Amino acid sequence: MAGESAARETIAAADGGALSEWDRRVRQMIQRGELKRREEQVSEDGVRRDEWFQQLHKGVLVDGAEVWRQQDRGKTTAIEGTIFTGIRVNPVPKLTRAEALAAFQALTPDGAGPSLAPQLMIRPMPGDTFVLIYRARVFTAEGAAVYALDASTGDQVSKDPEPSVPEP
Repeated sequence: MAGESAARETIAAADGGALSEWDRRVRQMIQRGELKRREEQVSEDGVRRDEWFQQLHKGVLVDGAEVWRQQDRGKTTAIEGTIFTGIRVNPVPKLTRAEALAAFQALTPDGAGPSLAPQLMIRPMPGDTFVLIYRARVFTAEGAAVYALDASTGDQVSKDPEPSVPEP
């Protein structure tokens, strides 16, 4: 999007012009492949439909970007969520998935490594910038944590410990 700066947009539309505008924008994003349906729930009578979408940038998931849309008899009645505009990140990583896996294992030599294959994503950063990352849940001696590595350099971008679950 030439001329646009990167920005987080919060969506909260339930009526009037805002709902019409967001409904149009969401439909366009779906048609362009910028939103992908993650989940759908339809009422037993088929009248109400709730859908959850994830934002993609050139086929890569954007971390923290999700849209919920509710429809009643095919008419949109509410839209909520967060999207990001102005993303200018090359979605092709310099590290292969195997190299990312090795980097995760090197960060956590006392751990079992990632529980699943690292996931390629675009992470919003402070200052309205973005970085292409690999994200993985890793088990270590201290417990599980979610790590993010720069997909170009392998440098650690973040580590978020998972909260421990209290025993019953």
